[in-house]
Amino acid sequence: MRQIVCSGSLPAQMICRLRCFACLLWTATAVAIARAADVFVHPISGRDSVGCGSRALPCQTIHFAVTHAAVSGDSVLLASGPPHSCSAAPMFKSLAIRPYEGQAVATLDCAEQRRAFEFHNASVSLSQLHFLNLRAVDDLAAVVIVDSSHVVISHCIFPFAIG
Repeated sequence: MRQIVCSGSLPAQMICRLRCFACLLWTATAVAIARAADVFVHPISGRDSVGCGSRALPCQTIHFAVTHAAVSGDSVLLASGPPHSCSAAPMFKSLAIRPYEGQAVATLDCAEQRRAFEFHNASVSLSQLHFLNLRAVDDLAAVVIVDSSHVVISHCIFPFAIG
């Protein structure tokens, strides 16, 4: 590690410190941007364990992927085929949730949940998802609860029954 020493007159020291701060800020931003990753989820071959989320070792549930593997800015990619369970636990990360690349749609079965997703203070993008067994209860509670300023929902199917 290289140490930078700011010396000289007071104005020169201030300029040196500002440059160091700007360099650190740029580095932190570049690392955050580079960190955005794909977190893979497969309901059959996946395993909810520390280190899951790669294509070779996907997580099994959306809930585990979001709470343990993903960070804000990541994409949670769902395998098509067998349905995934919905994750109604509150989520506080900015995420995109969509099928694996090259797959047309991912299916979510929400039979055991009151709602499909609940996001708070996050940027949310949901695309190409087909929701099954949604039931609006408690005065038509929302299927997707979002308390956020930036939401994109595209090419999703939300059939639901009342009662």
